[in-house]
Amino acid sequence: MIHVERTTKPQSLVDHAVIWKQQYIDARMAEDSNPTAENKKWRKQVETKYAQNDVKKALRRMFHRKCAFCEQKRDHPHIEHFYPKANFPERCFDWENLLLSCEVCNGAAYKGLKFPLDTDGNPLFINPCFENPEDHLEFVFEEDAMHPDGFIAVVRGKTEKGKTTISILGLNRPNLMADRNDLLFPYYIKLAEEAKNGDVKSIKLLRRACESKSVFAAFARSLWK
Repeated sequence: MIHVERTTKPQSLVDHAVIWKQQYIDARMAEDSNPTAENKKWRKQVETKYAQNDVKKALRRMFHRKCAFCEQKRDHPHIEHFYPKANFPERCFDWENLLLSCEVCNGAAYKGLKFPLDTDGNPLFINPCFENPEDHLEFVFEEDAMHPDGFIAVVRGKTEKGKTTISILGLNRPNLMADRNDLLFPYYIKLAEEAKNGDVKSIKLLRRACESKSVFAAFARSLWK
C-alpha cells in the first residue's frame, strides 16, 4: 500500500452527486420501511450511479489500475467505498470516499462491510489518499527457512491502525504473499543487490520499480531505502 494523490472530481459527480445522494437516502428509507421487490430494485438502481465512465477512468488513472490496498493490478477492478455505502449512505457519492480495489480485498472475506472505529469514532483503517501508509506499515523481507525462496515478503503493523488494516484486508494472506515472493525474489531483490554495488542500470530499474504505477511499489521502496 502506498500513498496516492487524489485527482480532480469527475464531472458526473460535480453535476449529480448531491441529487444522487438524496435519491439514495430516500430509496434506502423506502426499502427499510417497506421492503418490497420494487423498493429493493429502486435502491439498487440509485446506489450504482457512482459507477459512471468518467469516475472509472479517473480512478484507474489515479491508482494505475492497481488495488489501493494490495497493489496488484486488475483488468476489471472494483470501485471501493472507503466508508461502506451500506453503513454510510450519505458518503456513497463522495469523490473522497471512492478508491480502486481488487475483488479479493473488497470481498466479504476481507474488507466487505468491516469498518472498525476507535473510541473517538475515527477509522481504524488506513486510507491511502488521506495518509501515508508508511506511517502505519512496514514492508519487510524476513528470513524463512521453511520457504523455498528462503524468505517471505510481509507487511508488519507499526501502529494499531496498521495492524487492524493488515488483519482486515488480509495483506499477508497466503496467495498474496506467494505473488509478492514470485516477483520480489527473482527481480526486485536482485536489482537491489546490483544497485547497492553501484550498477547504474539496476539503480534506474529499481527507481522505476518504486514508481506509483509499479506493482508492489511499497516493497521496492523499502529495498531502495
